[in-house]
Amino acid sequence: MGSYLQAYLHMDMIIGEIKDLMNIAGDYLNHLQLQLNMLSLGHMSPSLISPGILRVLLTDIKRRLPATLKIPGDEIKDIWNFYKFLTCSTVLDENRIIIIITLPLLDIRDSYAIYKIHNLPVPTKVTEKNSDSSNMVAQYELEAVVIAANQEKTKYMLLSNQEIDKCSNPLVNFCEIKSPVYPVNLSKLCVIALFANKENWKTRCTLKVRPNTILPMATYLTDSMWAVTTINEFRITIRCDDKTNMLTDQIINPPTTIINLKRTCTATSDHLTLLPTYQMESTF
Repeated sequence: MGSYLQAYLHMDMIIGEIKDLMNIAGDYLNHLQLQLNMLSLGHMSPSLISPGILRVLLTDIKRRLPATLKIPGDEIKDIWNFYKFLTCSTVLDENRIIIIITLPLLDIRDSYAIYKIHNLPVPTKVTEKNSDSSNMVAQYELEAVVIAANQEKTKYMLLSNQEIDKCSNPLVNFCEIKSPVYPVNLSKLCVIALFANKENWKTRCTLKVRPNTILPMATYLTDSMWAVTTINEFRITIRCDDKTNMLTDQIINPPTTIINLKRTCTATSDHLTLLPTYQMESTF
């Protein structure tokens, strides 16, 4: 009887160990499936390479770079930011899966800022012989809506639509630009003459006039900031959907008035309405 009990206990222990091994194997398979799913997306994630291993790789790459290049961020403080833009691809080598990480490198010799050009119209009123008046606006014919310029504003680039999309990514503060670099002092473009505040901008720029324009008109600039163009002064009421629900008035003066609306605020008049913006965030 004792030998049977001993054999039963031994068998039960073996079965328990087999179950543990199967659970471990199941965890490995689940993790492998997660890694394969992330690899299929082509985007780096902590399930593929842990932050510790990624930090070691970035430190080693940083140590091997020439003096003119740097990695896009600090591998200690910004390690989680690298997961936002790192991409990867895979290569099968017999029974191994090789992960190739694409790491952008920044040239420290020159940095460029991206400028969005707002070509605001200037209103004017022309009174004709029959005493009827028509509203007209004048604008410069600009060669670009977005440019890149170095800090000294001695060099510039005209960005393509694809480059504009890449450089508009709010998650990263860098982008790849393949457009050529031009010197500002030799430029004959109107947009560069205005940007660099050249004295000869009048000879570089052509004025375009649009008759019978509906005024007032508004142009959204950025971050709840509006430019309102008008030929006559008028009043606009600002109402915010917050705890106060306060109403404030602002006078719109010709030719252009800048309105800074807070989030959840709406600006309303008899002529136009400026819609609110929202940014919902959790508080803790």
